[in-house]
Amino acid sequence: MGGFKNLMREGLNEVKENSEQTKDIGNEMTDDSEEIKGILEGISLQDDEDMEAVSDTKDQYQQSFDSAFEEQVESKGEEIEASSKNLQEDISDEMGNVTEGISAMKTAEGVSEIGQESAESGENSLEQSNQEYQEISDEARDTSEDLKNNISNLKNRLSGIFG
Repeated sequence: MGGFKNLMREGLNEVKENSEQTKDIGNEMTDDSEEIKGILEGISLQDDEDMEAVSDTKDQYQQSFDSAFEEQVESKGEEIEASSKNLQEDISDEMGNVTEGISAMKTAEGVSEIGQESAESGENSLEQSNQEYQEISDEARDTSEDLKNNISNLKNRLSGIFG
């Protein structure tokens, strides 16, 4: 695999790794909030002021978790989505170059029968390269979409958990 493809593959791996880390943080945060909710709901009180204190605590927890989720998960998800889009754009540009190369190979192929097999071999190599680029781009897009859906699901789960 060439240097540019290696660079794109490394970019994809970074997107995937950051995506998994972000999902893990979001899952841990959501699990922690559910555990805290269970603890707070287990408090049995009769006094209105005491019940209000627990209610206030739940509200504060909700605000804290919402803020932390936005800061640690949603903003990181946006960064990862931007990285994924940049990666896809770079790949798209290179795929355009490769497509032009394929066209040039076809043109060269038609000039003379001498060396025609070389042009065909180069054309096949470039077509394979385009397929590899497409796979990397698709994987980056899928990873980003999966993360976006995961963050949305976690946010829905977290939202209003204490209310």
